[in-house]
Amino acid sequence: MAIKMSRFARDKLTMIVNFPVKLNGRNSKITSYVLDKKINVNEDVFEFLGEEYSDKKKIKALNLVKLKSSLFNIKVSSLTKLEMKKVCLAKAFLSNSKVIILEYFFEELIYSEREYFKRLFNNLINKESKQIIVITNDMDIVCESVRDFYLFTEGENFRLIDDFYDNSIYKYVKMPKTVSLVRELEKKGIRLLHDYTFNEVLKGIYRGVS
Repeated sequence: MAIKMSRFARDKLTMIVNFPVKLNGRNSKITSYVLDKKINVNEDVFEFLGEEYSDKKKIKALNLVKLKSSLFNIKVSSLTKLEMKKVCLAKAFLSNSKVIILEYFFEELIYSEREYFKRLFNNLINKESKQIIVITNDMDIVCESVRDFYLFTEGENFRLIDDFYDNSIYKYVKMPKTVSLVRELEKKGIRLLHDYTFNEVLKGIYRGVS
C-alpha cells in the first residue's frame, strides 16, 4: 500500500490518526521524513547532518530540536529513538524541506517539550510557509493541538474530522481525556461549548461556565 502524503499537506499543523501503514519515505529538498524507527548508521551526528553545513548551522539546528552539540561525535546508531528523531528533524531543518512528515514524534516527549514543538511547528508554518504533517494515535495530543484531523477508517479510506464529540470516531481510536471529562460534566448538568480547545475547557471549568 502506498499512500501519497502530499494530499494531506495544508497551511496549518496537520495530524493524521490511525494511519494504516509504516512510512518508508525518501528525503528530498521538498519532503523530509522523521520516522519511528532506529537508523543503523555508522556515521557520527556531525557527518549525518551533512558536511555541506557549517558547525554553527548544525549547532543551531540541534539547539532548535532541544539537543546539545555534545552529541556531535556520537554515532547515530547509538542514539535513543527519541534522540534519533530529533536529529532527523534537525537535518530536515538544515535541508530546508518544504514538507516535514513526523511519525509518532510527540509520544515520547515530556509535556514541556510537546508544548515547545507545537509552538515551533506553528511558527514554521506561519512564518516560513512550512507544511508539517504529524502521524499519531495519541488522541490527547491531537485534541490539545488542532481543531480538526484526518482519521483513517478502513484501508486507504479517510475523512477530515472537525468534531471530537462524534461517537463514530471512537470505534477506531481511544477517546481523549478532555472529551471524557466534558461528557462527565454534562451528565452533571454543566455545559461547555464543544468547539473549546483543551485549555479553554479547563478555563471554563475553573470559571464555572454553564
